[in-house]
Amino acid sequence: MLSSLCELIGQVAYRLYSYPLGGWDELLKYFITMICSYSNRNKMKGLMMLVEFPIEVAKNKEFWLNQGNFNVVYTKLLQYFCLEDSKLNKLAYNGSISLMLLSKDLQRTDVSEIFLPKLLNFIIQHRKDEGLVSTLKRLLDLLMLDDGSIFRGKQRQVFWCMIQLAELEDSSDELRNKAVNIINELERNSVSAIEGVIKHLSQEEITRVVAVAINMMACIVDDPLWSNVYDDD
Repeated sequence: MLSSLCELIGQVAYRLYSYPLGGWDELLKYFITMICSYSNRNKMKGLMMLVEFPIEVAKNKEFWLNQGNFNVVYTKLLQYFCLEDSKLNKLAYNGSISLMLLSKDLQRTDVSEIFLPKLLNFIIQHRKDEGLVSTLKRLLDLLMLDDGSIFRGKQRQVFWCMIQLAELEDSSDELRNKAVNIINELERNSVSAIEGVIKHLSQEEITRVVAVAINMMACIVDDPLWSNVYDDD
């Protein structure tokens, strides 16, 4: 119920930001109150609201930059990554992606230097969790919306994080597919960066990447290409 309500608030905020008069200041103030609360429940409320905020909220530069609230949220997210609370950790992961999306319009993409390594570390730590596919989907969403300023210089880290997931013996086909999709999107965003990663692979690393590629080919049983292979046989 709480998640649905936060989603509703996000939708309402989007409608409000569509009007020339600007945003809903009271909602943003309430969000800051929640995310800074001593209560874990309130922190979760604030983080869920952050995830549902439309990118248009970044237009309120007075709130985010001049009043210092961007730095407040950034600091709180870093704190919540360090807490021994799996729910807060997961919400901090999702919230960090949302803040990075806002950072483009606010010209604060420097936060990705800190956030991206934490996101990748979170993924590896939770590589056997059932909900990891949805976690990767959020990362893929961020990658697809990136204009090059967020993932610049991080392609190698992301590449190897996805290879580690795809080469796990007990990884599901869905998880492997999502990991490979992220690698493909990395290449679309910056062909030269991925070419650089591939060019500098060691012999051992090449073996690992090829093994993942072969395993992925074996998983694709419904592709028309396989019919052509069988016909040739």
